[in-house]
Amino acid sequence: MHSERSGYTLIELLICLVLISLVIVLLMSFFTANLNSFVRVKNDSELQFQAQYVLNFISNKVMNSGNIADIITYENTRVINLSEEISITRISLLYNQQDSLCYIFEVRENKIFYGNAKADGSADAQLGKYISELKVSPFPSGITFAHARALEITIKLAKDGETYEATQLISMRGGRK
Repeated sequence: MHSERSGYTLIELLICLVLISLVIVLLMSFFTANLNSFVRVKNDSELQFQAQYVLNFISNKVMNSGNIADIITYENTRVINLSEEISITRISLLYNQQDSLCYIFEVRENKIFYGNAKADGSADAQLGKYISELKVSPFPSGITFAHARALEITIKLAKDGETYEATQLISMRGGRK
């Protein structure tokens, strides 16, 4: 009489578990790599959107202004008489000479804020986030900010190890002093 075996041996079960574990490890590494890639692309897209939105908003205000009223650096120094590119925390753009009204942009806590007041007024409406640096330089080259007809603005953004930088040259077309 033949006895039929039913079930699996211990060796067969162990081999099956090893194969299933290998397949699961490969699938998990595939999904992890795809998730990391998705997050990186999402962060890049968000940084590009933020940079473009902020630069478009600033461009509109620079074009409507006629002069720079004030520029302040990270060291809290006024640099209106400089003629080179500089990292700043605040810029005031004069658009109404009669009432001394300015568009104000201020970088603090990795965000950029906008205000509309006199040169020493506040900028409290949040315009964008992830701002790591705001740089400006007067245009044409060699003249001071006080006499500039245009500004080259560079905005640097950073999020979760990803960085993005955008630059734009903008002419001031509003009333001049």
